[in-house]
Parts: sequence; structure tokens; C-alpha cells
Amino acid sequence: MQILGKVAVITGGARGFGRQLAAAIVERGGRVVLGDVLEAEGADAARALNASRQGGGAPVAVFQRCDVTRAADLEALVARAVREFGGLDIMVNNAGVGGTMPWTDADHTSAARTIAINLTAPVEGTRLAVRHFMQTGRPGCVVNVASMMAFFPVEFGPVYGATKSGLVNFTAACATLAARAPPIRVNAVAPNFAATAMPTADDMDLEPGKPVFLEELVHAADAHVGRTVRVTGTLHSYVPARDCAMLVDGQNLLAIDTQLLGVQQYHVGQTYQLIGVVTRVEEGGAAPAAEQPLPEDTQCAAGIALRARVVKDADGLDMAIYRRAVHALRRLLDGPPQPPQ
Repeated sequence: MQILGKVAVITGGARGFGRQLAAAIVERGGRVVLGDVLEAEGADAARALNASRQGGGAPVAVFQRCDVTRAADLEALVARAVREFGGLDIMVNNAGVGGTMPWTDADHTSAARTIAINLTAPVEGTRLAVRHFMQTGRPGCVVNVASMMAFFPVEFGPVYGATKSGLVNFTAACATLAARAPPIRVNAVAPNFAATAMPTADDMDLEPGKPVFLEELVHAADAHVGRTVRVTGTLHSYVPARDCAMLVDGQNLLAIDTQLLGVQQYHVGQTYQLIGVVTRVEEGGAAPAAEQPLPEDTQCAAGIALRARVVKDADGLDMAIYRRAVHALRRLLDGPPQPPQ
């Protein structure tokens, strides 16, 4: 679909993926209606998008408060697109919530809200958009934001994963709409772990962490002191008496002075993702005894203090896919490389 002149509604558009997508649409000549419960951030996002237009002119972005669990709010977003910009061409069901609380500790309200936001809301958003396209006789596009967690079981977040699996299944069932005349295309995207400010089930008292690779902490730990990072690797050993975990990724091993908060049982050989603040690097520290032998050429850094907790039990994660996703995210966040001055 050509973006020039098209109108998009984006839920969860105040920040993260939604805001970045809105910027990309505006940059390509489209117009956007941002929906979110974060009123201050949403209004700021719309102002920034309008200010980004060289030469001024008519607004290209508007914000409207939207609680996606309320069908009336979703209907109002579609109506706002028609009123402000004359129609709707693209519906992006992006709003979502995650969680770090063990699902067995969460109450019914937490699970029900996750299902309502991550599954019920995009189903309703899709229905409203498709109905609009049918009634107006215009082609349209729906994008449902799922997750890589839709495709492999994650012990730590089964409710979140189930909502994303359900969304993928629902989206696939809409494939026949593309055979209509004019066509209505309903697709899903499945991002991997990313540094967004997605609301969580509990307050970790941490800013969203930029994904880093183990070798970056192994070879340049000092550069990350004081920063919040997300790091993913396989648990090679864990020493409860020292609160020391060893994560390995290929030929890089990182010894982390931390408790693996949020995981009740630790499984050597299982993949975890941690988020935390790198608080210190102790020079010359010795790595704890490993529970499994390491290759002779393994690069090891010891003495990294990471005030952290597990945010994903990522067992089954394809690390090659993860690395490609992180590189893609960095290009999105950092922009294209600048030519030398």
C-alpha cells in the first residue's frame, strides 16, 4: 500500500512502537489519529508530528484519548479519522500490556485486563475497521501487533503469550478478506524483545532498557555503568550463596552479581532475559565455578553488578533471530548512520 495521502488510526500511539510508526507514516505523506490512555504523552506526540512538517500547513496528526477496552472509544477513533481527515485507510491495533509478575501470583483482574487489551481490543478494532471499509467500498489495511511470544511457549508469561497466539490465529482467519473487491488486507507483525515502555504488571522502578549483547558487556562494561540494559543469554550456572549468575551467548560469558528475581526455579541451559541497571564493574574479578565446562576461547567478564530482575523466561528463543531483531531495532531508534563531517 502506498502511504501518501492515506489515513491511519494507531492505538497505543503515544510512545514506543506506535509513536515510531506514526512518525514513519507522516514522513511518507500520511496522516494519523493517535489513540492512547496517556493523554499528555499522546498530545505531545501529535504536536511533535505536526511540527515536523516543513512549511507548516494543515495538521497531519491528532490525538484522542482511547481506552481500547471500551468499544465506544475505538468507535470514536474511527469517527475522528473520518471527521478530521475524510476517512480511514489503515488500522493499527498496537496497544498492549505485558508483565513481570509471575502469572501464578497475579489475580484474576490482572489476567483479564491483559486479555482485554492484547486480544479482545484488536479483534474489536479489526471488526470496526473492516466494517468501515465494507460500508465505504474502499480498500483498507489492518495491522495487528502480535509478538514473537506467539510462536513459542514462555513459562514466565503464558497469559501474554496466549493473547498474542490468539491474535495471530484471528489475523490468519481474516486472510480471505484480501480476495474481496476492493481488497481488505489484515496482517500481523510479531516483534521480538524491544526496549519500549510497555506497561507492566508491577513497578520495577527501572527505565526501559536498551537491548545489549553479552559481548558488549564483556568487552566494554564500563561504557554501560549507570545505564539500564536488557541482556539475553543462556544460564550457564547460578550460585545462590553469592547471588551470582553466569549467562553465556556463543563465546561470551558474563558473570552477574544479582539475584534472578521473578524466577522461582533456575534451570541451567535455559534462556533468560534480564533488565537492570549496571551499577559497578569490579576489575580483576574471578568468575564463579561453572556447572558446565566452557570452551577455552570463551571471553569472560566477572564482577558486573546488575540490579536486575528477569522480565522474560525466553527458553526456546532463537538467538539468531533475536540478534537480527535487536540490530533492526537499533537502526530504528538511532536512525541511519551519519556521514563523516
